[in-house]
Amino acid sequence: MLVLTAPHGEDPRDGGHVDTHPGELLYRPFTCTAGEQGDCPCGSRWEGLSSRRTSTLAEVATRTDLTPDTYAELLATFFTGVHGWTRDDADAEARALAAIAADWEPGDLLYVRGECIGKGEPQ
Repeated sequence: MLVLTAPHGEDPRDGGHVDTHPGELLYRPFTCTAGEQGDCPCGSRWEGLSSRRTSTLAEVATRTDLTPDTYAELLATFFTGVHGWTRDDADAEARALAAIAADWEPGDLLYVRGECIGKGEPQ
C-alpha cells in the first residue's frame, strides 16, 4: 500500500528541514488558521508518528507490511491515544492520508503549504 513516510535525506529548499526518522509514517499535524492558508510555517510540515518531529517533505512509499485495514488501525490507535480523537475521526484521517498517498507514485517527494499538497517546488 502507498503511504506517506519521512524521506531518506534532506529537504534542499530554503527553509526546508527533515527532523524525522527516515521511513517513519507521517501525518499532517494540527495547524493554526494562518497555517491552513499557507501564511504560517506550521502549515508547511508533516509530523512523524514515532518521533513526533517534523519534516517539510514527505516521501510516497510502498509498504508491503501494511494493508488498508492495518494502516487504519495503526493510525486510529495513534490519534485516539495521543490526540484523544474519536475512532470515527481517526478512521476518517487515516482514509484521507491514504488517499493523498494514492494520488502519487512511489518515491515522489511532496511538500505541503496550507491546504495545498504538491510535488516539487511550492508556488
